Amino acid sequence: MPTLKRPDAEIHYEVHGRGFPVLLYAPGGLRSQIGMWSAAPSYANGVPWMDPRTALADHFTVIAMDQRNAGKSVADVKPDHGWHTFAADHLALIDHLGFKKFRVMGRIASLRQSCRTRSAYTRTAIPGMPR
Repeated sequence: MPTLKRPDAEIHYEVHGRGFPVLLYAPGGLRSQIGMWSAAPSYANGVPWMDPRTALADHFTVIAMDQRNAGKSVADVKPDHGWHTFAADHLALIDHLGFKKFRVMGRIASLRQSCRTRSAYTRTAIPGMPR
């Protein structure tokens, strides 16, 4: 179980595939965790939920993570923590894995990143990811 150790947190993550990096934000907001990709229901039209960890791994390095204090991740909780704290975790993970630029795909409010983000895709806005 890979874990990124931060000064105030231990962030659980998984890496699948090879290619340009895509950081996933699973559904669930502050309790976003890796397992939600496989547990998500089908769409209303019956189309099954796409698990990007496997669906995109042939073309991308897919990085899934449990947000701090969700799933297997643990962290201190402080009054000044906010979305910027989660974004700092995301960038620290990208740095830890040695990537300079990356794409983001997810269903969480912290899709806003730094100038290092090449592109951001919301999960419901696209039928698939371009190569």
